Amino acid sequence: MKRRLLILATAAVVALTLVSAAWALRFTDESYFPPTGQVGSPYTFAFGGAGGCGPALPYQYSLIGGSMPPGLSLSKSGQVTGTPAQAGKWSFWVNLSDEDPPSADWCRPSTAQREFTITVDGADGGSPPPPNPGLSITTAQLPPASAGNAYSLTLAASGAGTKTWSIAAGALPPGVSLSTDGVVSGTPLAPGTASFTVKVSAGGATAQKAFTLDVGSALQIDAAPSKVAEVAVPLTVELHAGGGSGPYRWEITQGSFPTHVGFIGDQGDGSTALIKGVPADAGKFPLTFTVTDVRGRTTTHMMVLDVAEKLRLTAVRMPAAGHVGRPYRASGFAQGGVGNLKWSVARGALPAGLHLDPGRGVISGRPTRRGRTVFYLAVADDLGAVRSMQVRILIQA
Repeated sequence: MKRRLLILATAAVVALTLVSAAWALRFTDESYFPPTGQVGSPYTFAFGGAGGCGPALPYQYSLIGGSMPPGLSLSKSGQVTGTPAQAGKWSFWVNLSDEDPPSADWCRPSTAQREFTITVDGADGGSPPPPNPGLSITTAQLPPASAGNAYSLTLAASGAGTKTWSIAAGALPPGVSLSTDGVVSGTPLAPGTASFTVKVSAGGATAQKAFTLDVGSALQIDAAPSKVAEVAVPLTVELHAGGGSGPYRWEITQGSFPTHVGFIGDQGDGSTALIKGVPADAGKFPLTFTVTDVRGRTTTHMMVLDVAEKLRLTAVRMPAAGHVGRPYRASGFAQGGVGNLKWSVARGALPAGLHLDPGRGVISGRPTRRGRTVFYLAVADDLGAVRSMQVRILIQA
């Protein structure tokens, strides 16, 4: 009798073990093979579960790793629905769970996980391109540009396959565009900062990266188109470089300077250059200057240096003698110089009764006393050159 009870007990344990194994939560065999989708066509598939507390209680499904094809989504009930938007292969992990919390007190929820793959063909039915997990944009940043100067840079990306580039968001500066082969080029029209996102596609994969392109002022030279100078008068002319990207480098690309005049273009960062010296030659000297910034951009400026003859006080024309109470007139004559001439008595004084017209250099009036007077008549031009001459006037009775 005892042996019969032992056999029955052993059989019950074996049966319980088999029943427990049959109740283990798992995905159904039909779940292992999701159908192939097609870009632009509606897609439907349902994951199934077995064992556990179901099917008496509903199963629950969730995405726990990887990503589904763009356009598709997984519902809590295990339904995969949507319209695929991109060809390729996508692998992802799904978690299968008993109803949790359970609606029946006899259920002890358990879970099961498995990786699945869904393939999406192209809209024309063609096979999807192979995956390209290494695709990424490797260009770190864009060097600054300047308005009015040509700009060109080729973007770079890692990963295999032919790459196609586009702007995903934002906009490039006016005058600049991005070609499908990744070349950012053009001539920026105005200073400013542009922010945009670049997208690269290859082998069914895509990558994006945000960039900022700063556009500075156009490279330019600030200087007058002409400069008047004079023989023997110290000369200093400033030329200023601006815009672009300093430091700057200057060159004289055409023309030559008067004797004793030179050019200083390598001071500091080169933003200011100097023409400096004391001209020894009169004449017109056409000059062309070129400035280059640190990025190799250049601009030019043309200037004419007009050097006048040296100022000279050549003569003073006057009567041999003047007479007390009678009209008197004498005139100074000058050559060379620049601009309007101004006359003055540099030393001494005019005879009593006479005065000097500072704009014309004319001495006139009616002398009031007789005698001989010695003084210095001076003339000055707009550049500050001064010349003087000794003058003697005899006034008789």
